[in-house]
Amino acid sequence: MITYIIILGVVVTISIITIIFLTIRAKYKLYSIKVEEAENNIEALLNQKKALLYSANDMLNKLNEEETLTTLEKINEIEISTFKFSELLNDSVNEFNNIIEGKKAFIPDEGDTDLINDMSLNSMNCEACERYYNCNAEELNKLLHSFPTNLIGKLSGYKEKGLYTWKKEEIFEILKN
Repeated sequence: MITYIIILGVVVTISIITIIFLTIRAKYKLYSIKVEEAENNIEALLNQKKALLYSANDMLNKLNEEETLTTLEKINEIEISTFKFSELLNDSVNEFNNIIEGKKAFIPDEGDTDLINDMSLNSMNCEACERYYNCNAEELNKLLHSFPTNLIGKLSGYKEKGLYTWKKEEIFEILKN
């Protein structure tokens, strides 16, 4: 009788440990899928932003042949991470906006307005995807840093994810004035 109780206790304990393991592993998979989905969306949006910036650069060249986006040139010079790529593209968008705001006599035609609107929409979509990525990457990173989930994560080969950052442009604008 005692043997059956011990065997039952071992089976129950192993079952509980297995359920905990599978639950934690499912969390890892869920956050990994969400992060991967966000990475794919971000990559597509960043490539779209790059194409829009080349069009914006062409628009600036038509306005004034000496005017170009200097930050756009840095993008093609070196192999960079997605985080740095995003940062450089955002710098290029800010540079473009500053140039356009500085041209008092600039009256955009319909194509220019569409381009500016597309760039604005793309920037909002990029930031939304980056925030979605950050939320899920933070959750994944929390799992990797807390016990006992970190053991399962390390055994399963999960690695910590980097996070996107944004500059506070409003603060810079206030300081300029």
